[in-house]
Amino acid sequence: MQARAQALFAMLTGGVSNLLGYLGTGAWYFLASRGGATHWPLFWGGLCAVTVAITIYFAWAYHGVGHGFWKQPADSSAQPPV
Repeated sequence: MQARAQALFAMLTGGVSNLLGYLGTGAWYFLASRGGATHWPLFWGGLCAVTVAITIYFAWAYHGVGHGFWKQPADSSAQPPV
């Protein structure tokens, strides 16, 4: 089962994600190019804004395992349930 999960993960991250990123970036390039010229600050600024938005979402949504940035230290006096 683990091999299937790894294969699915590899396909999604290496296949679907790359394809969507490629097509999305191409569409953004088309929108930033008008009259035979590309407005490069708009193009790179848009890509940067999307990257920052994804990073902020990840930092907000990721809960992690163990101790993180904003997590409190584990209470060592607590007894595990029997």
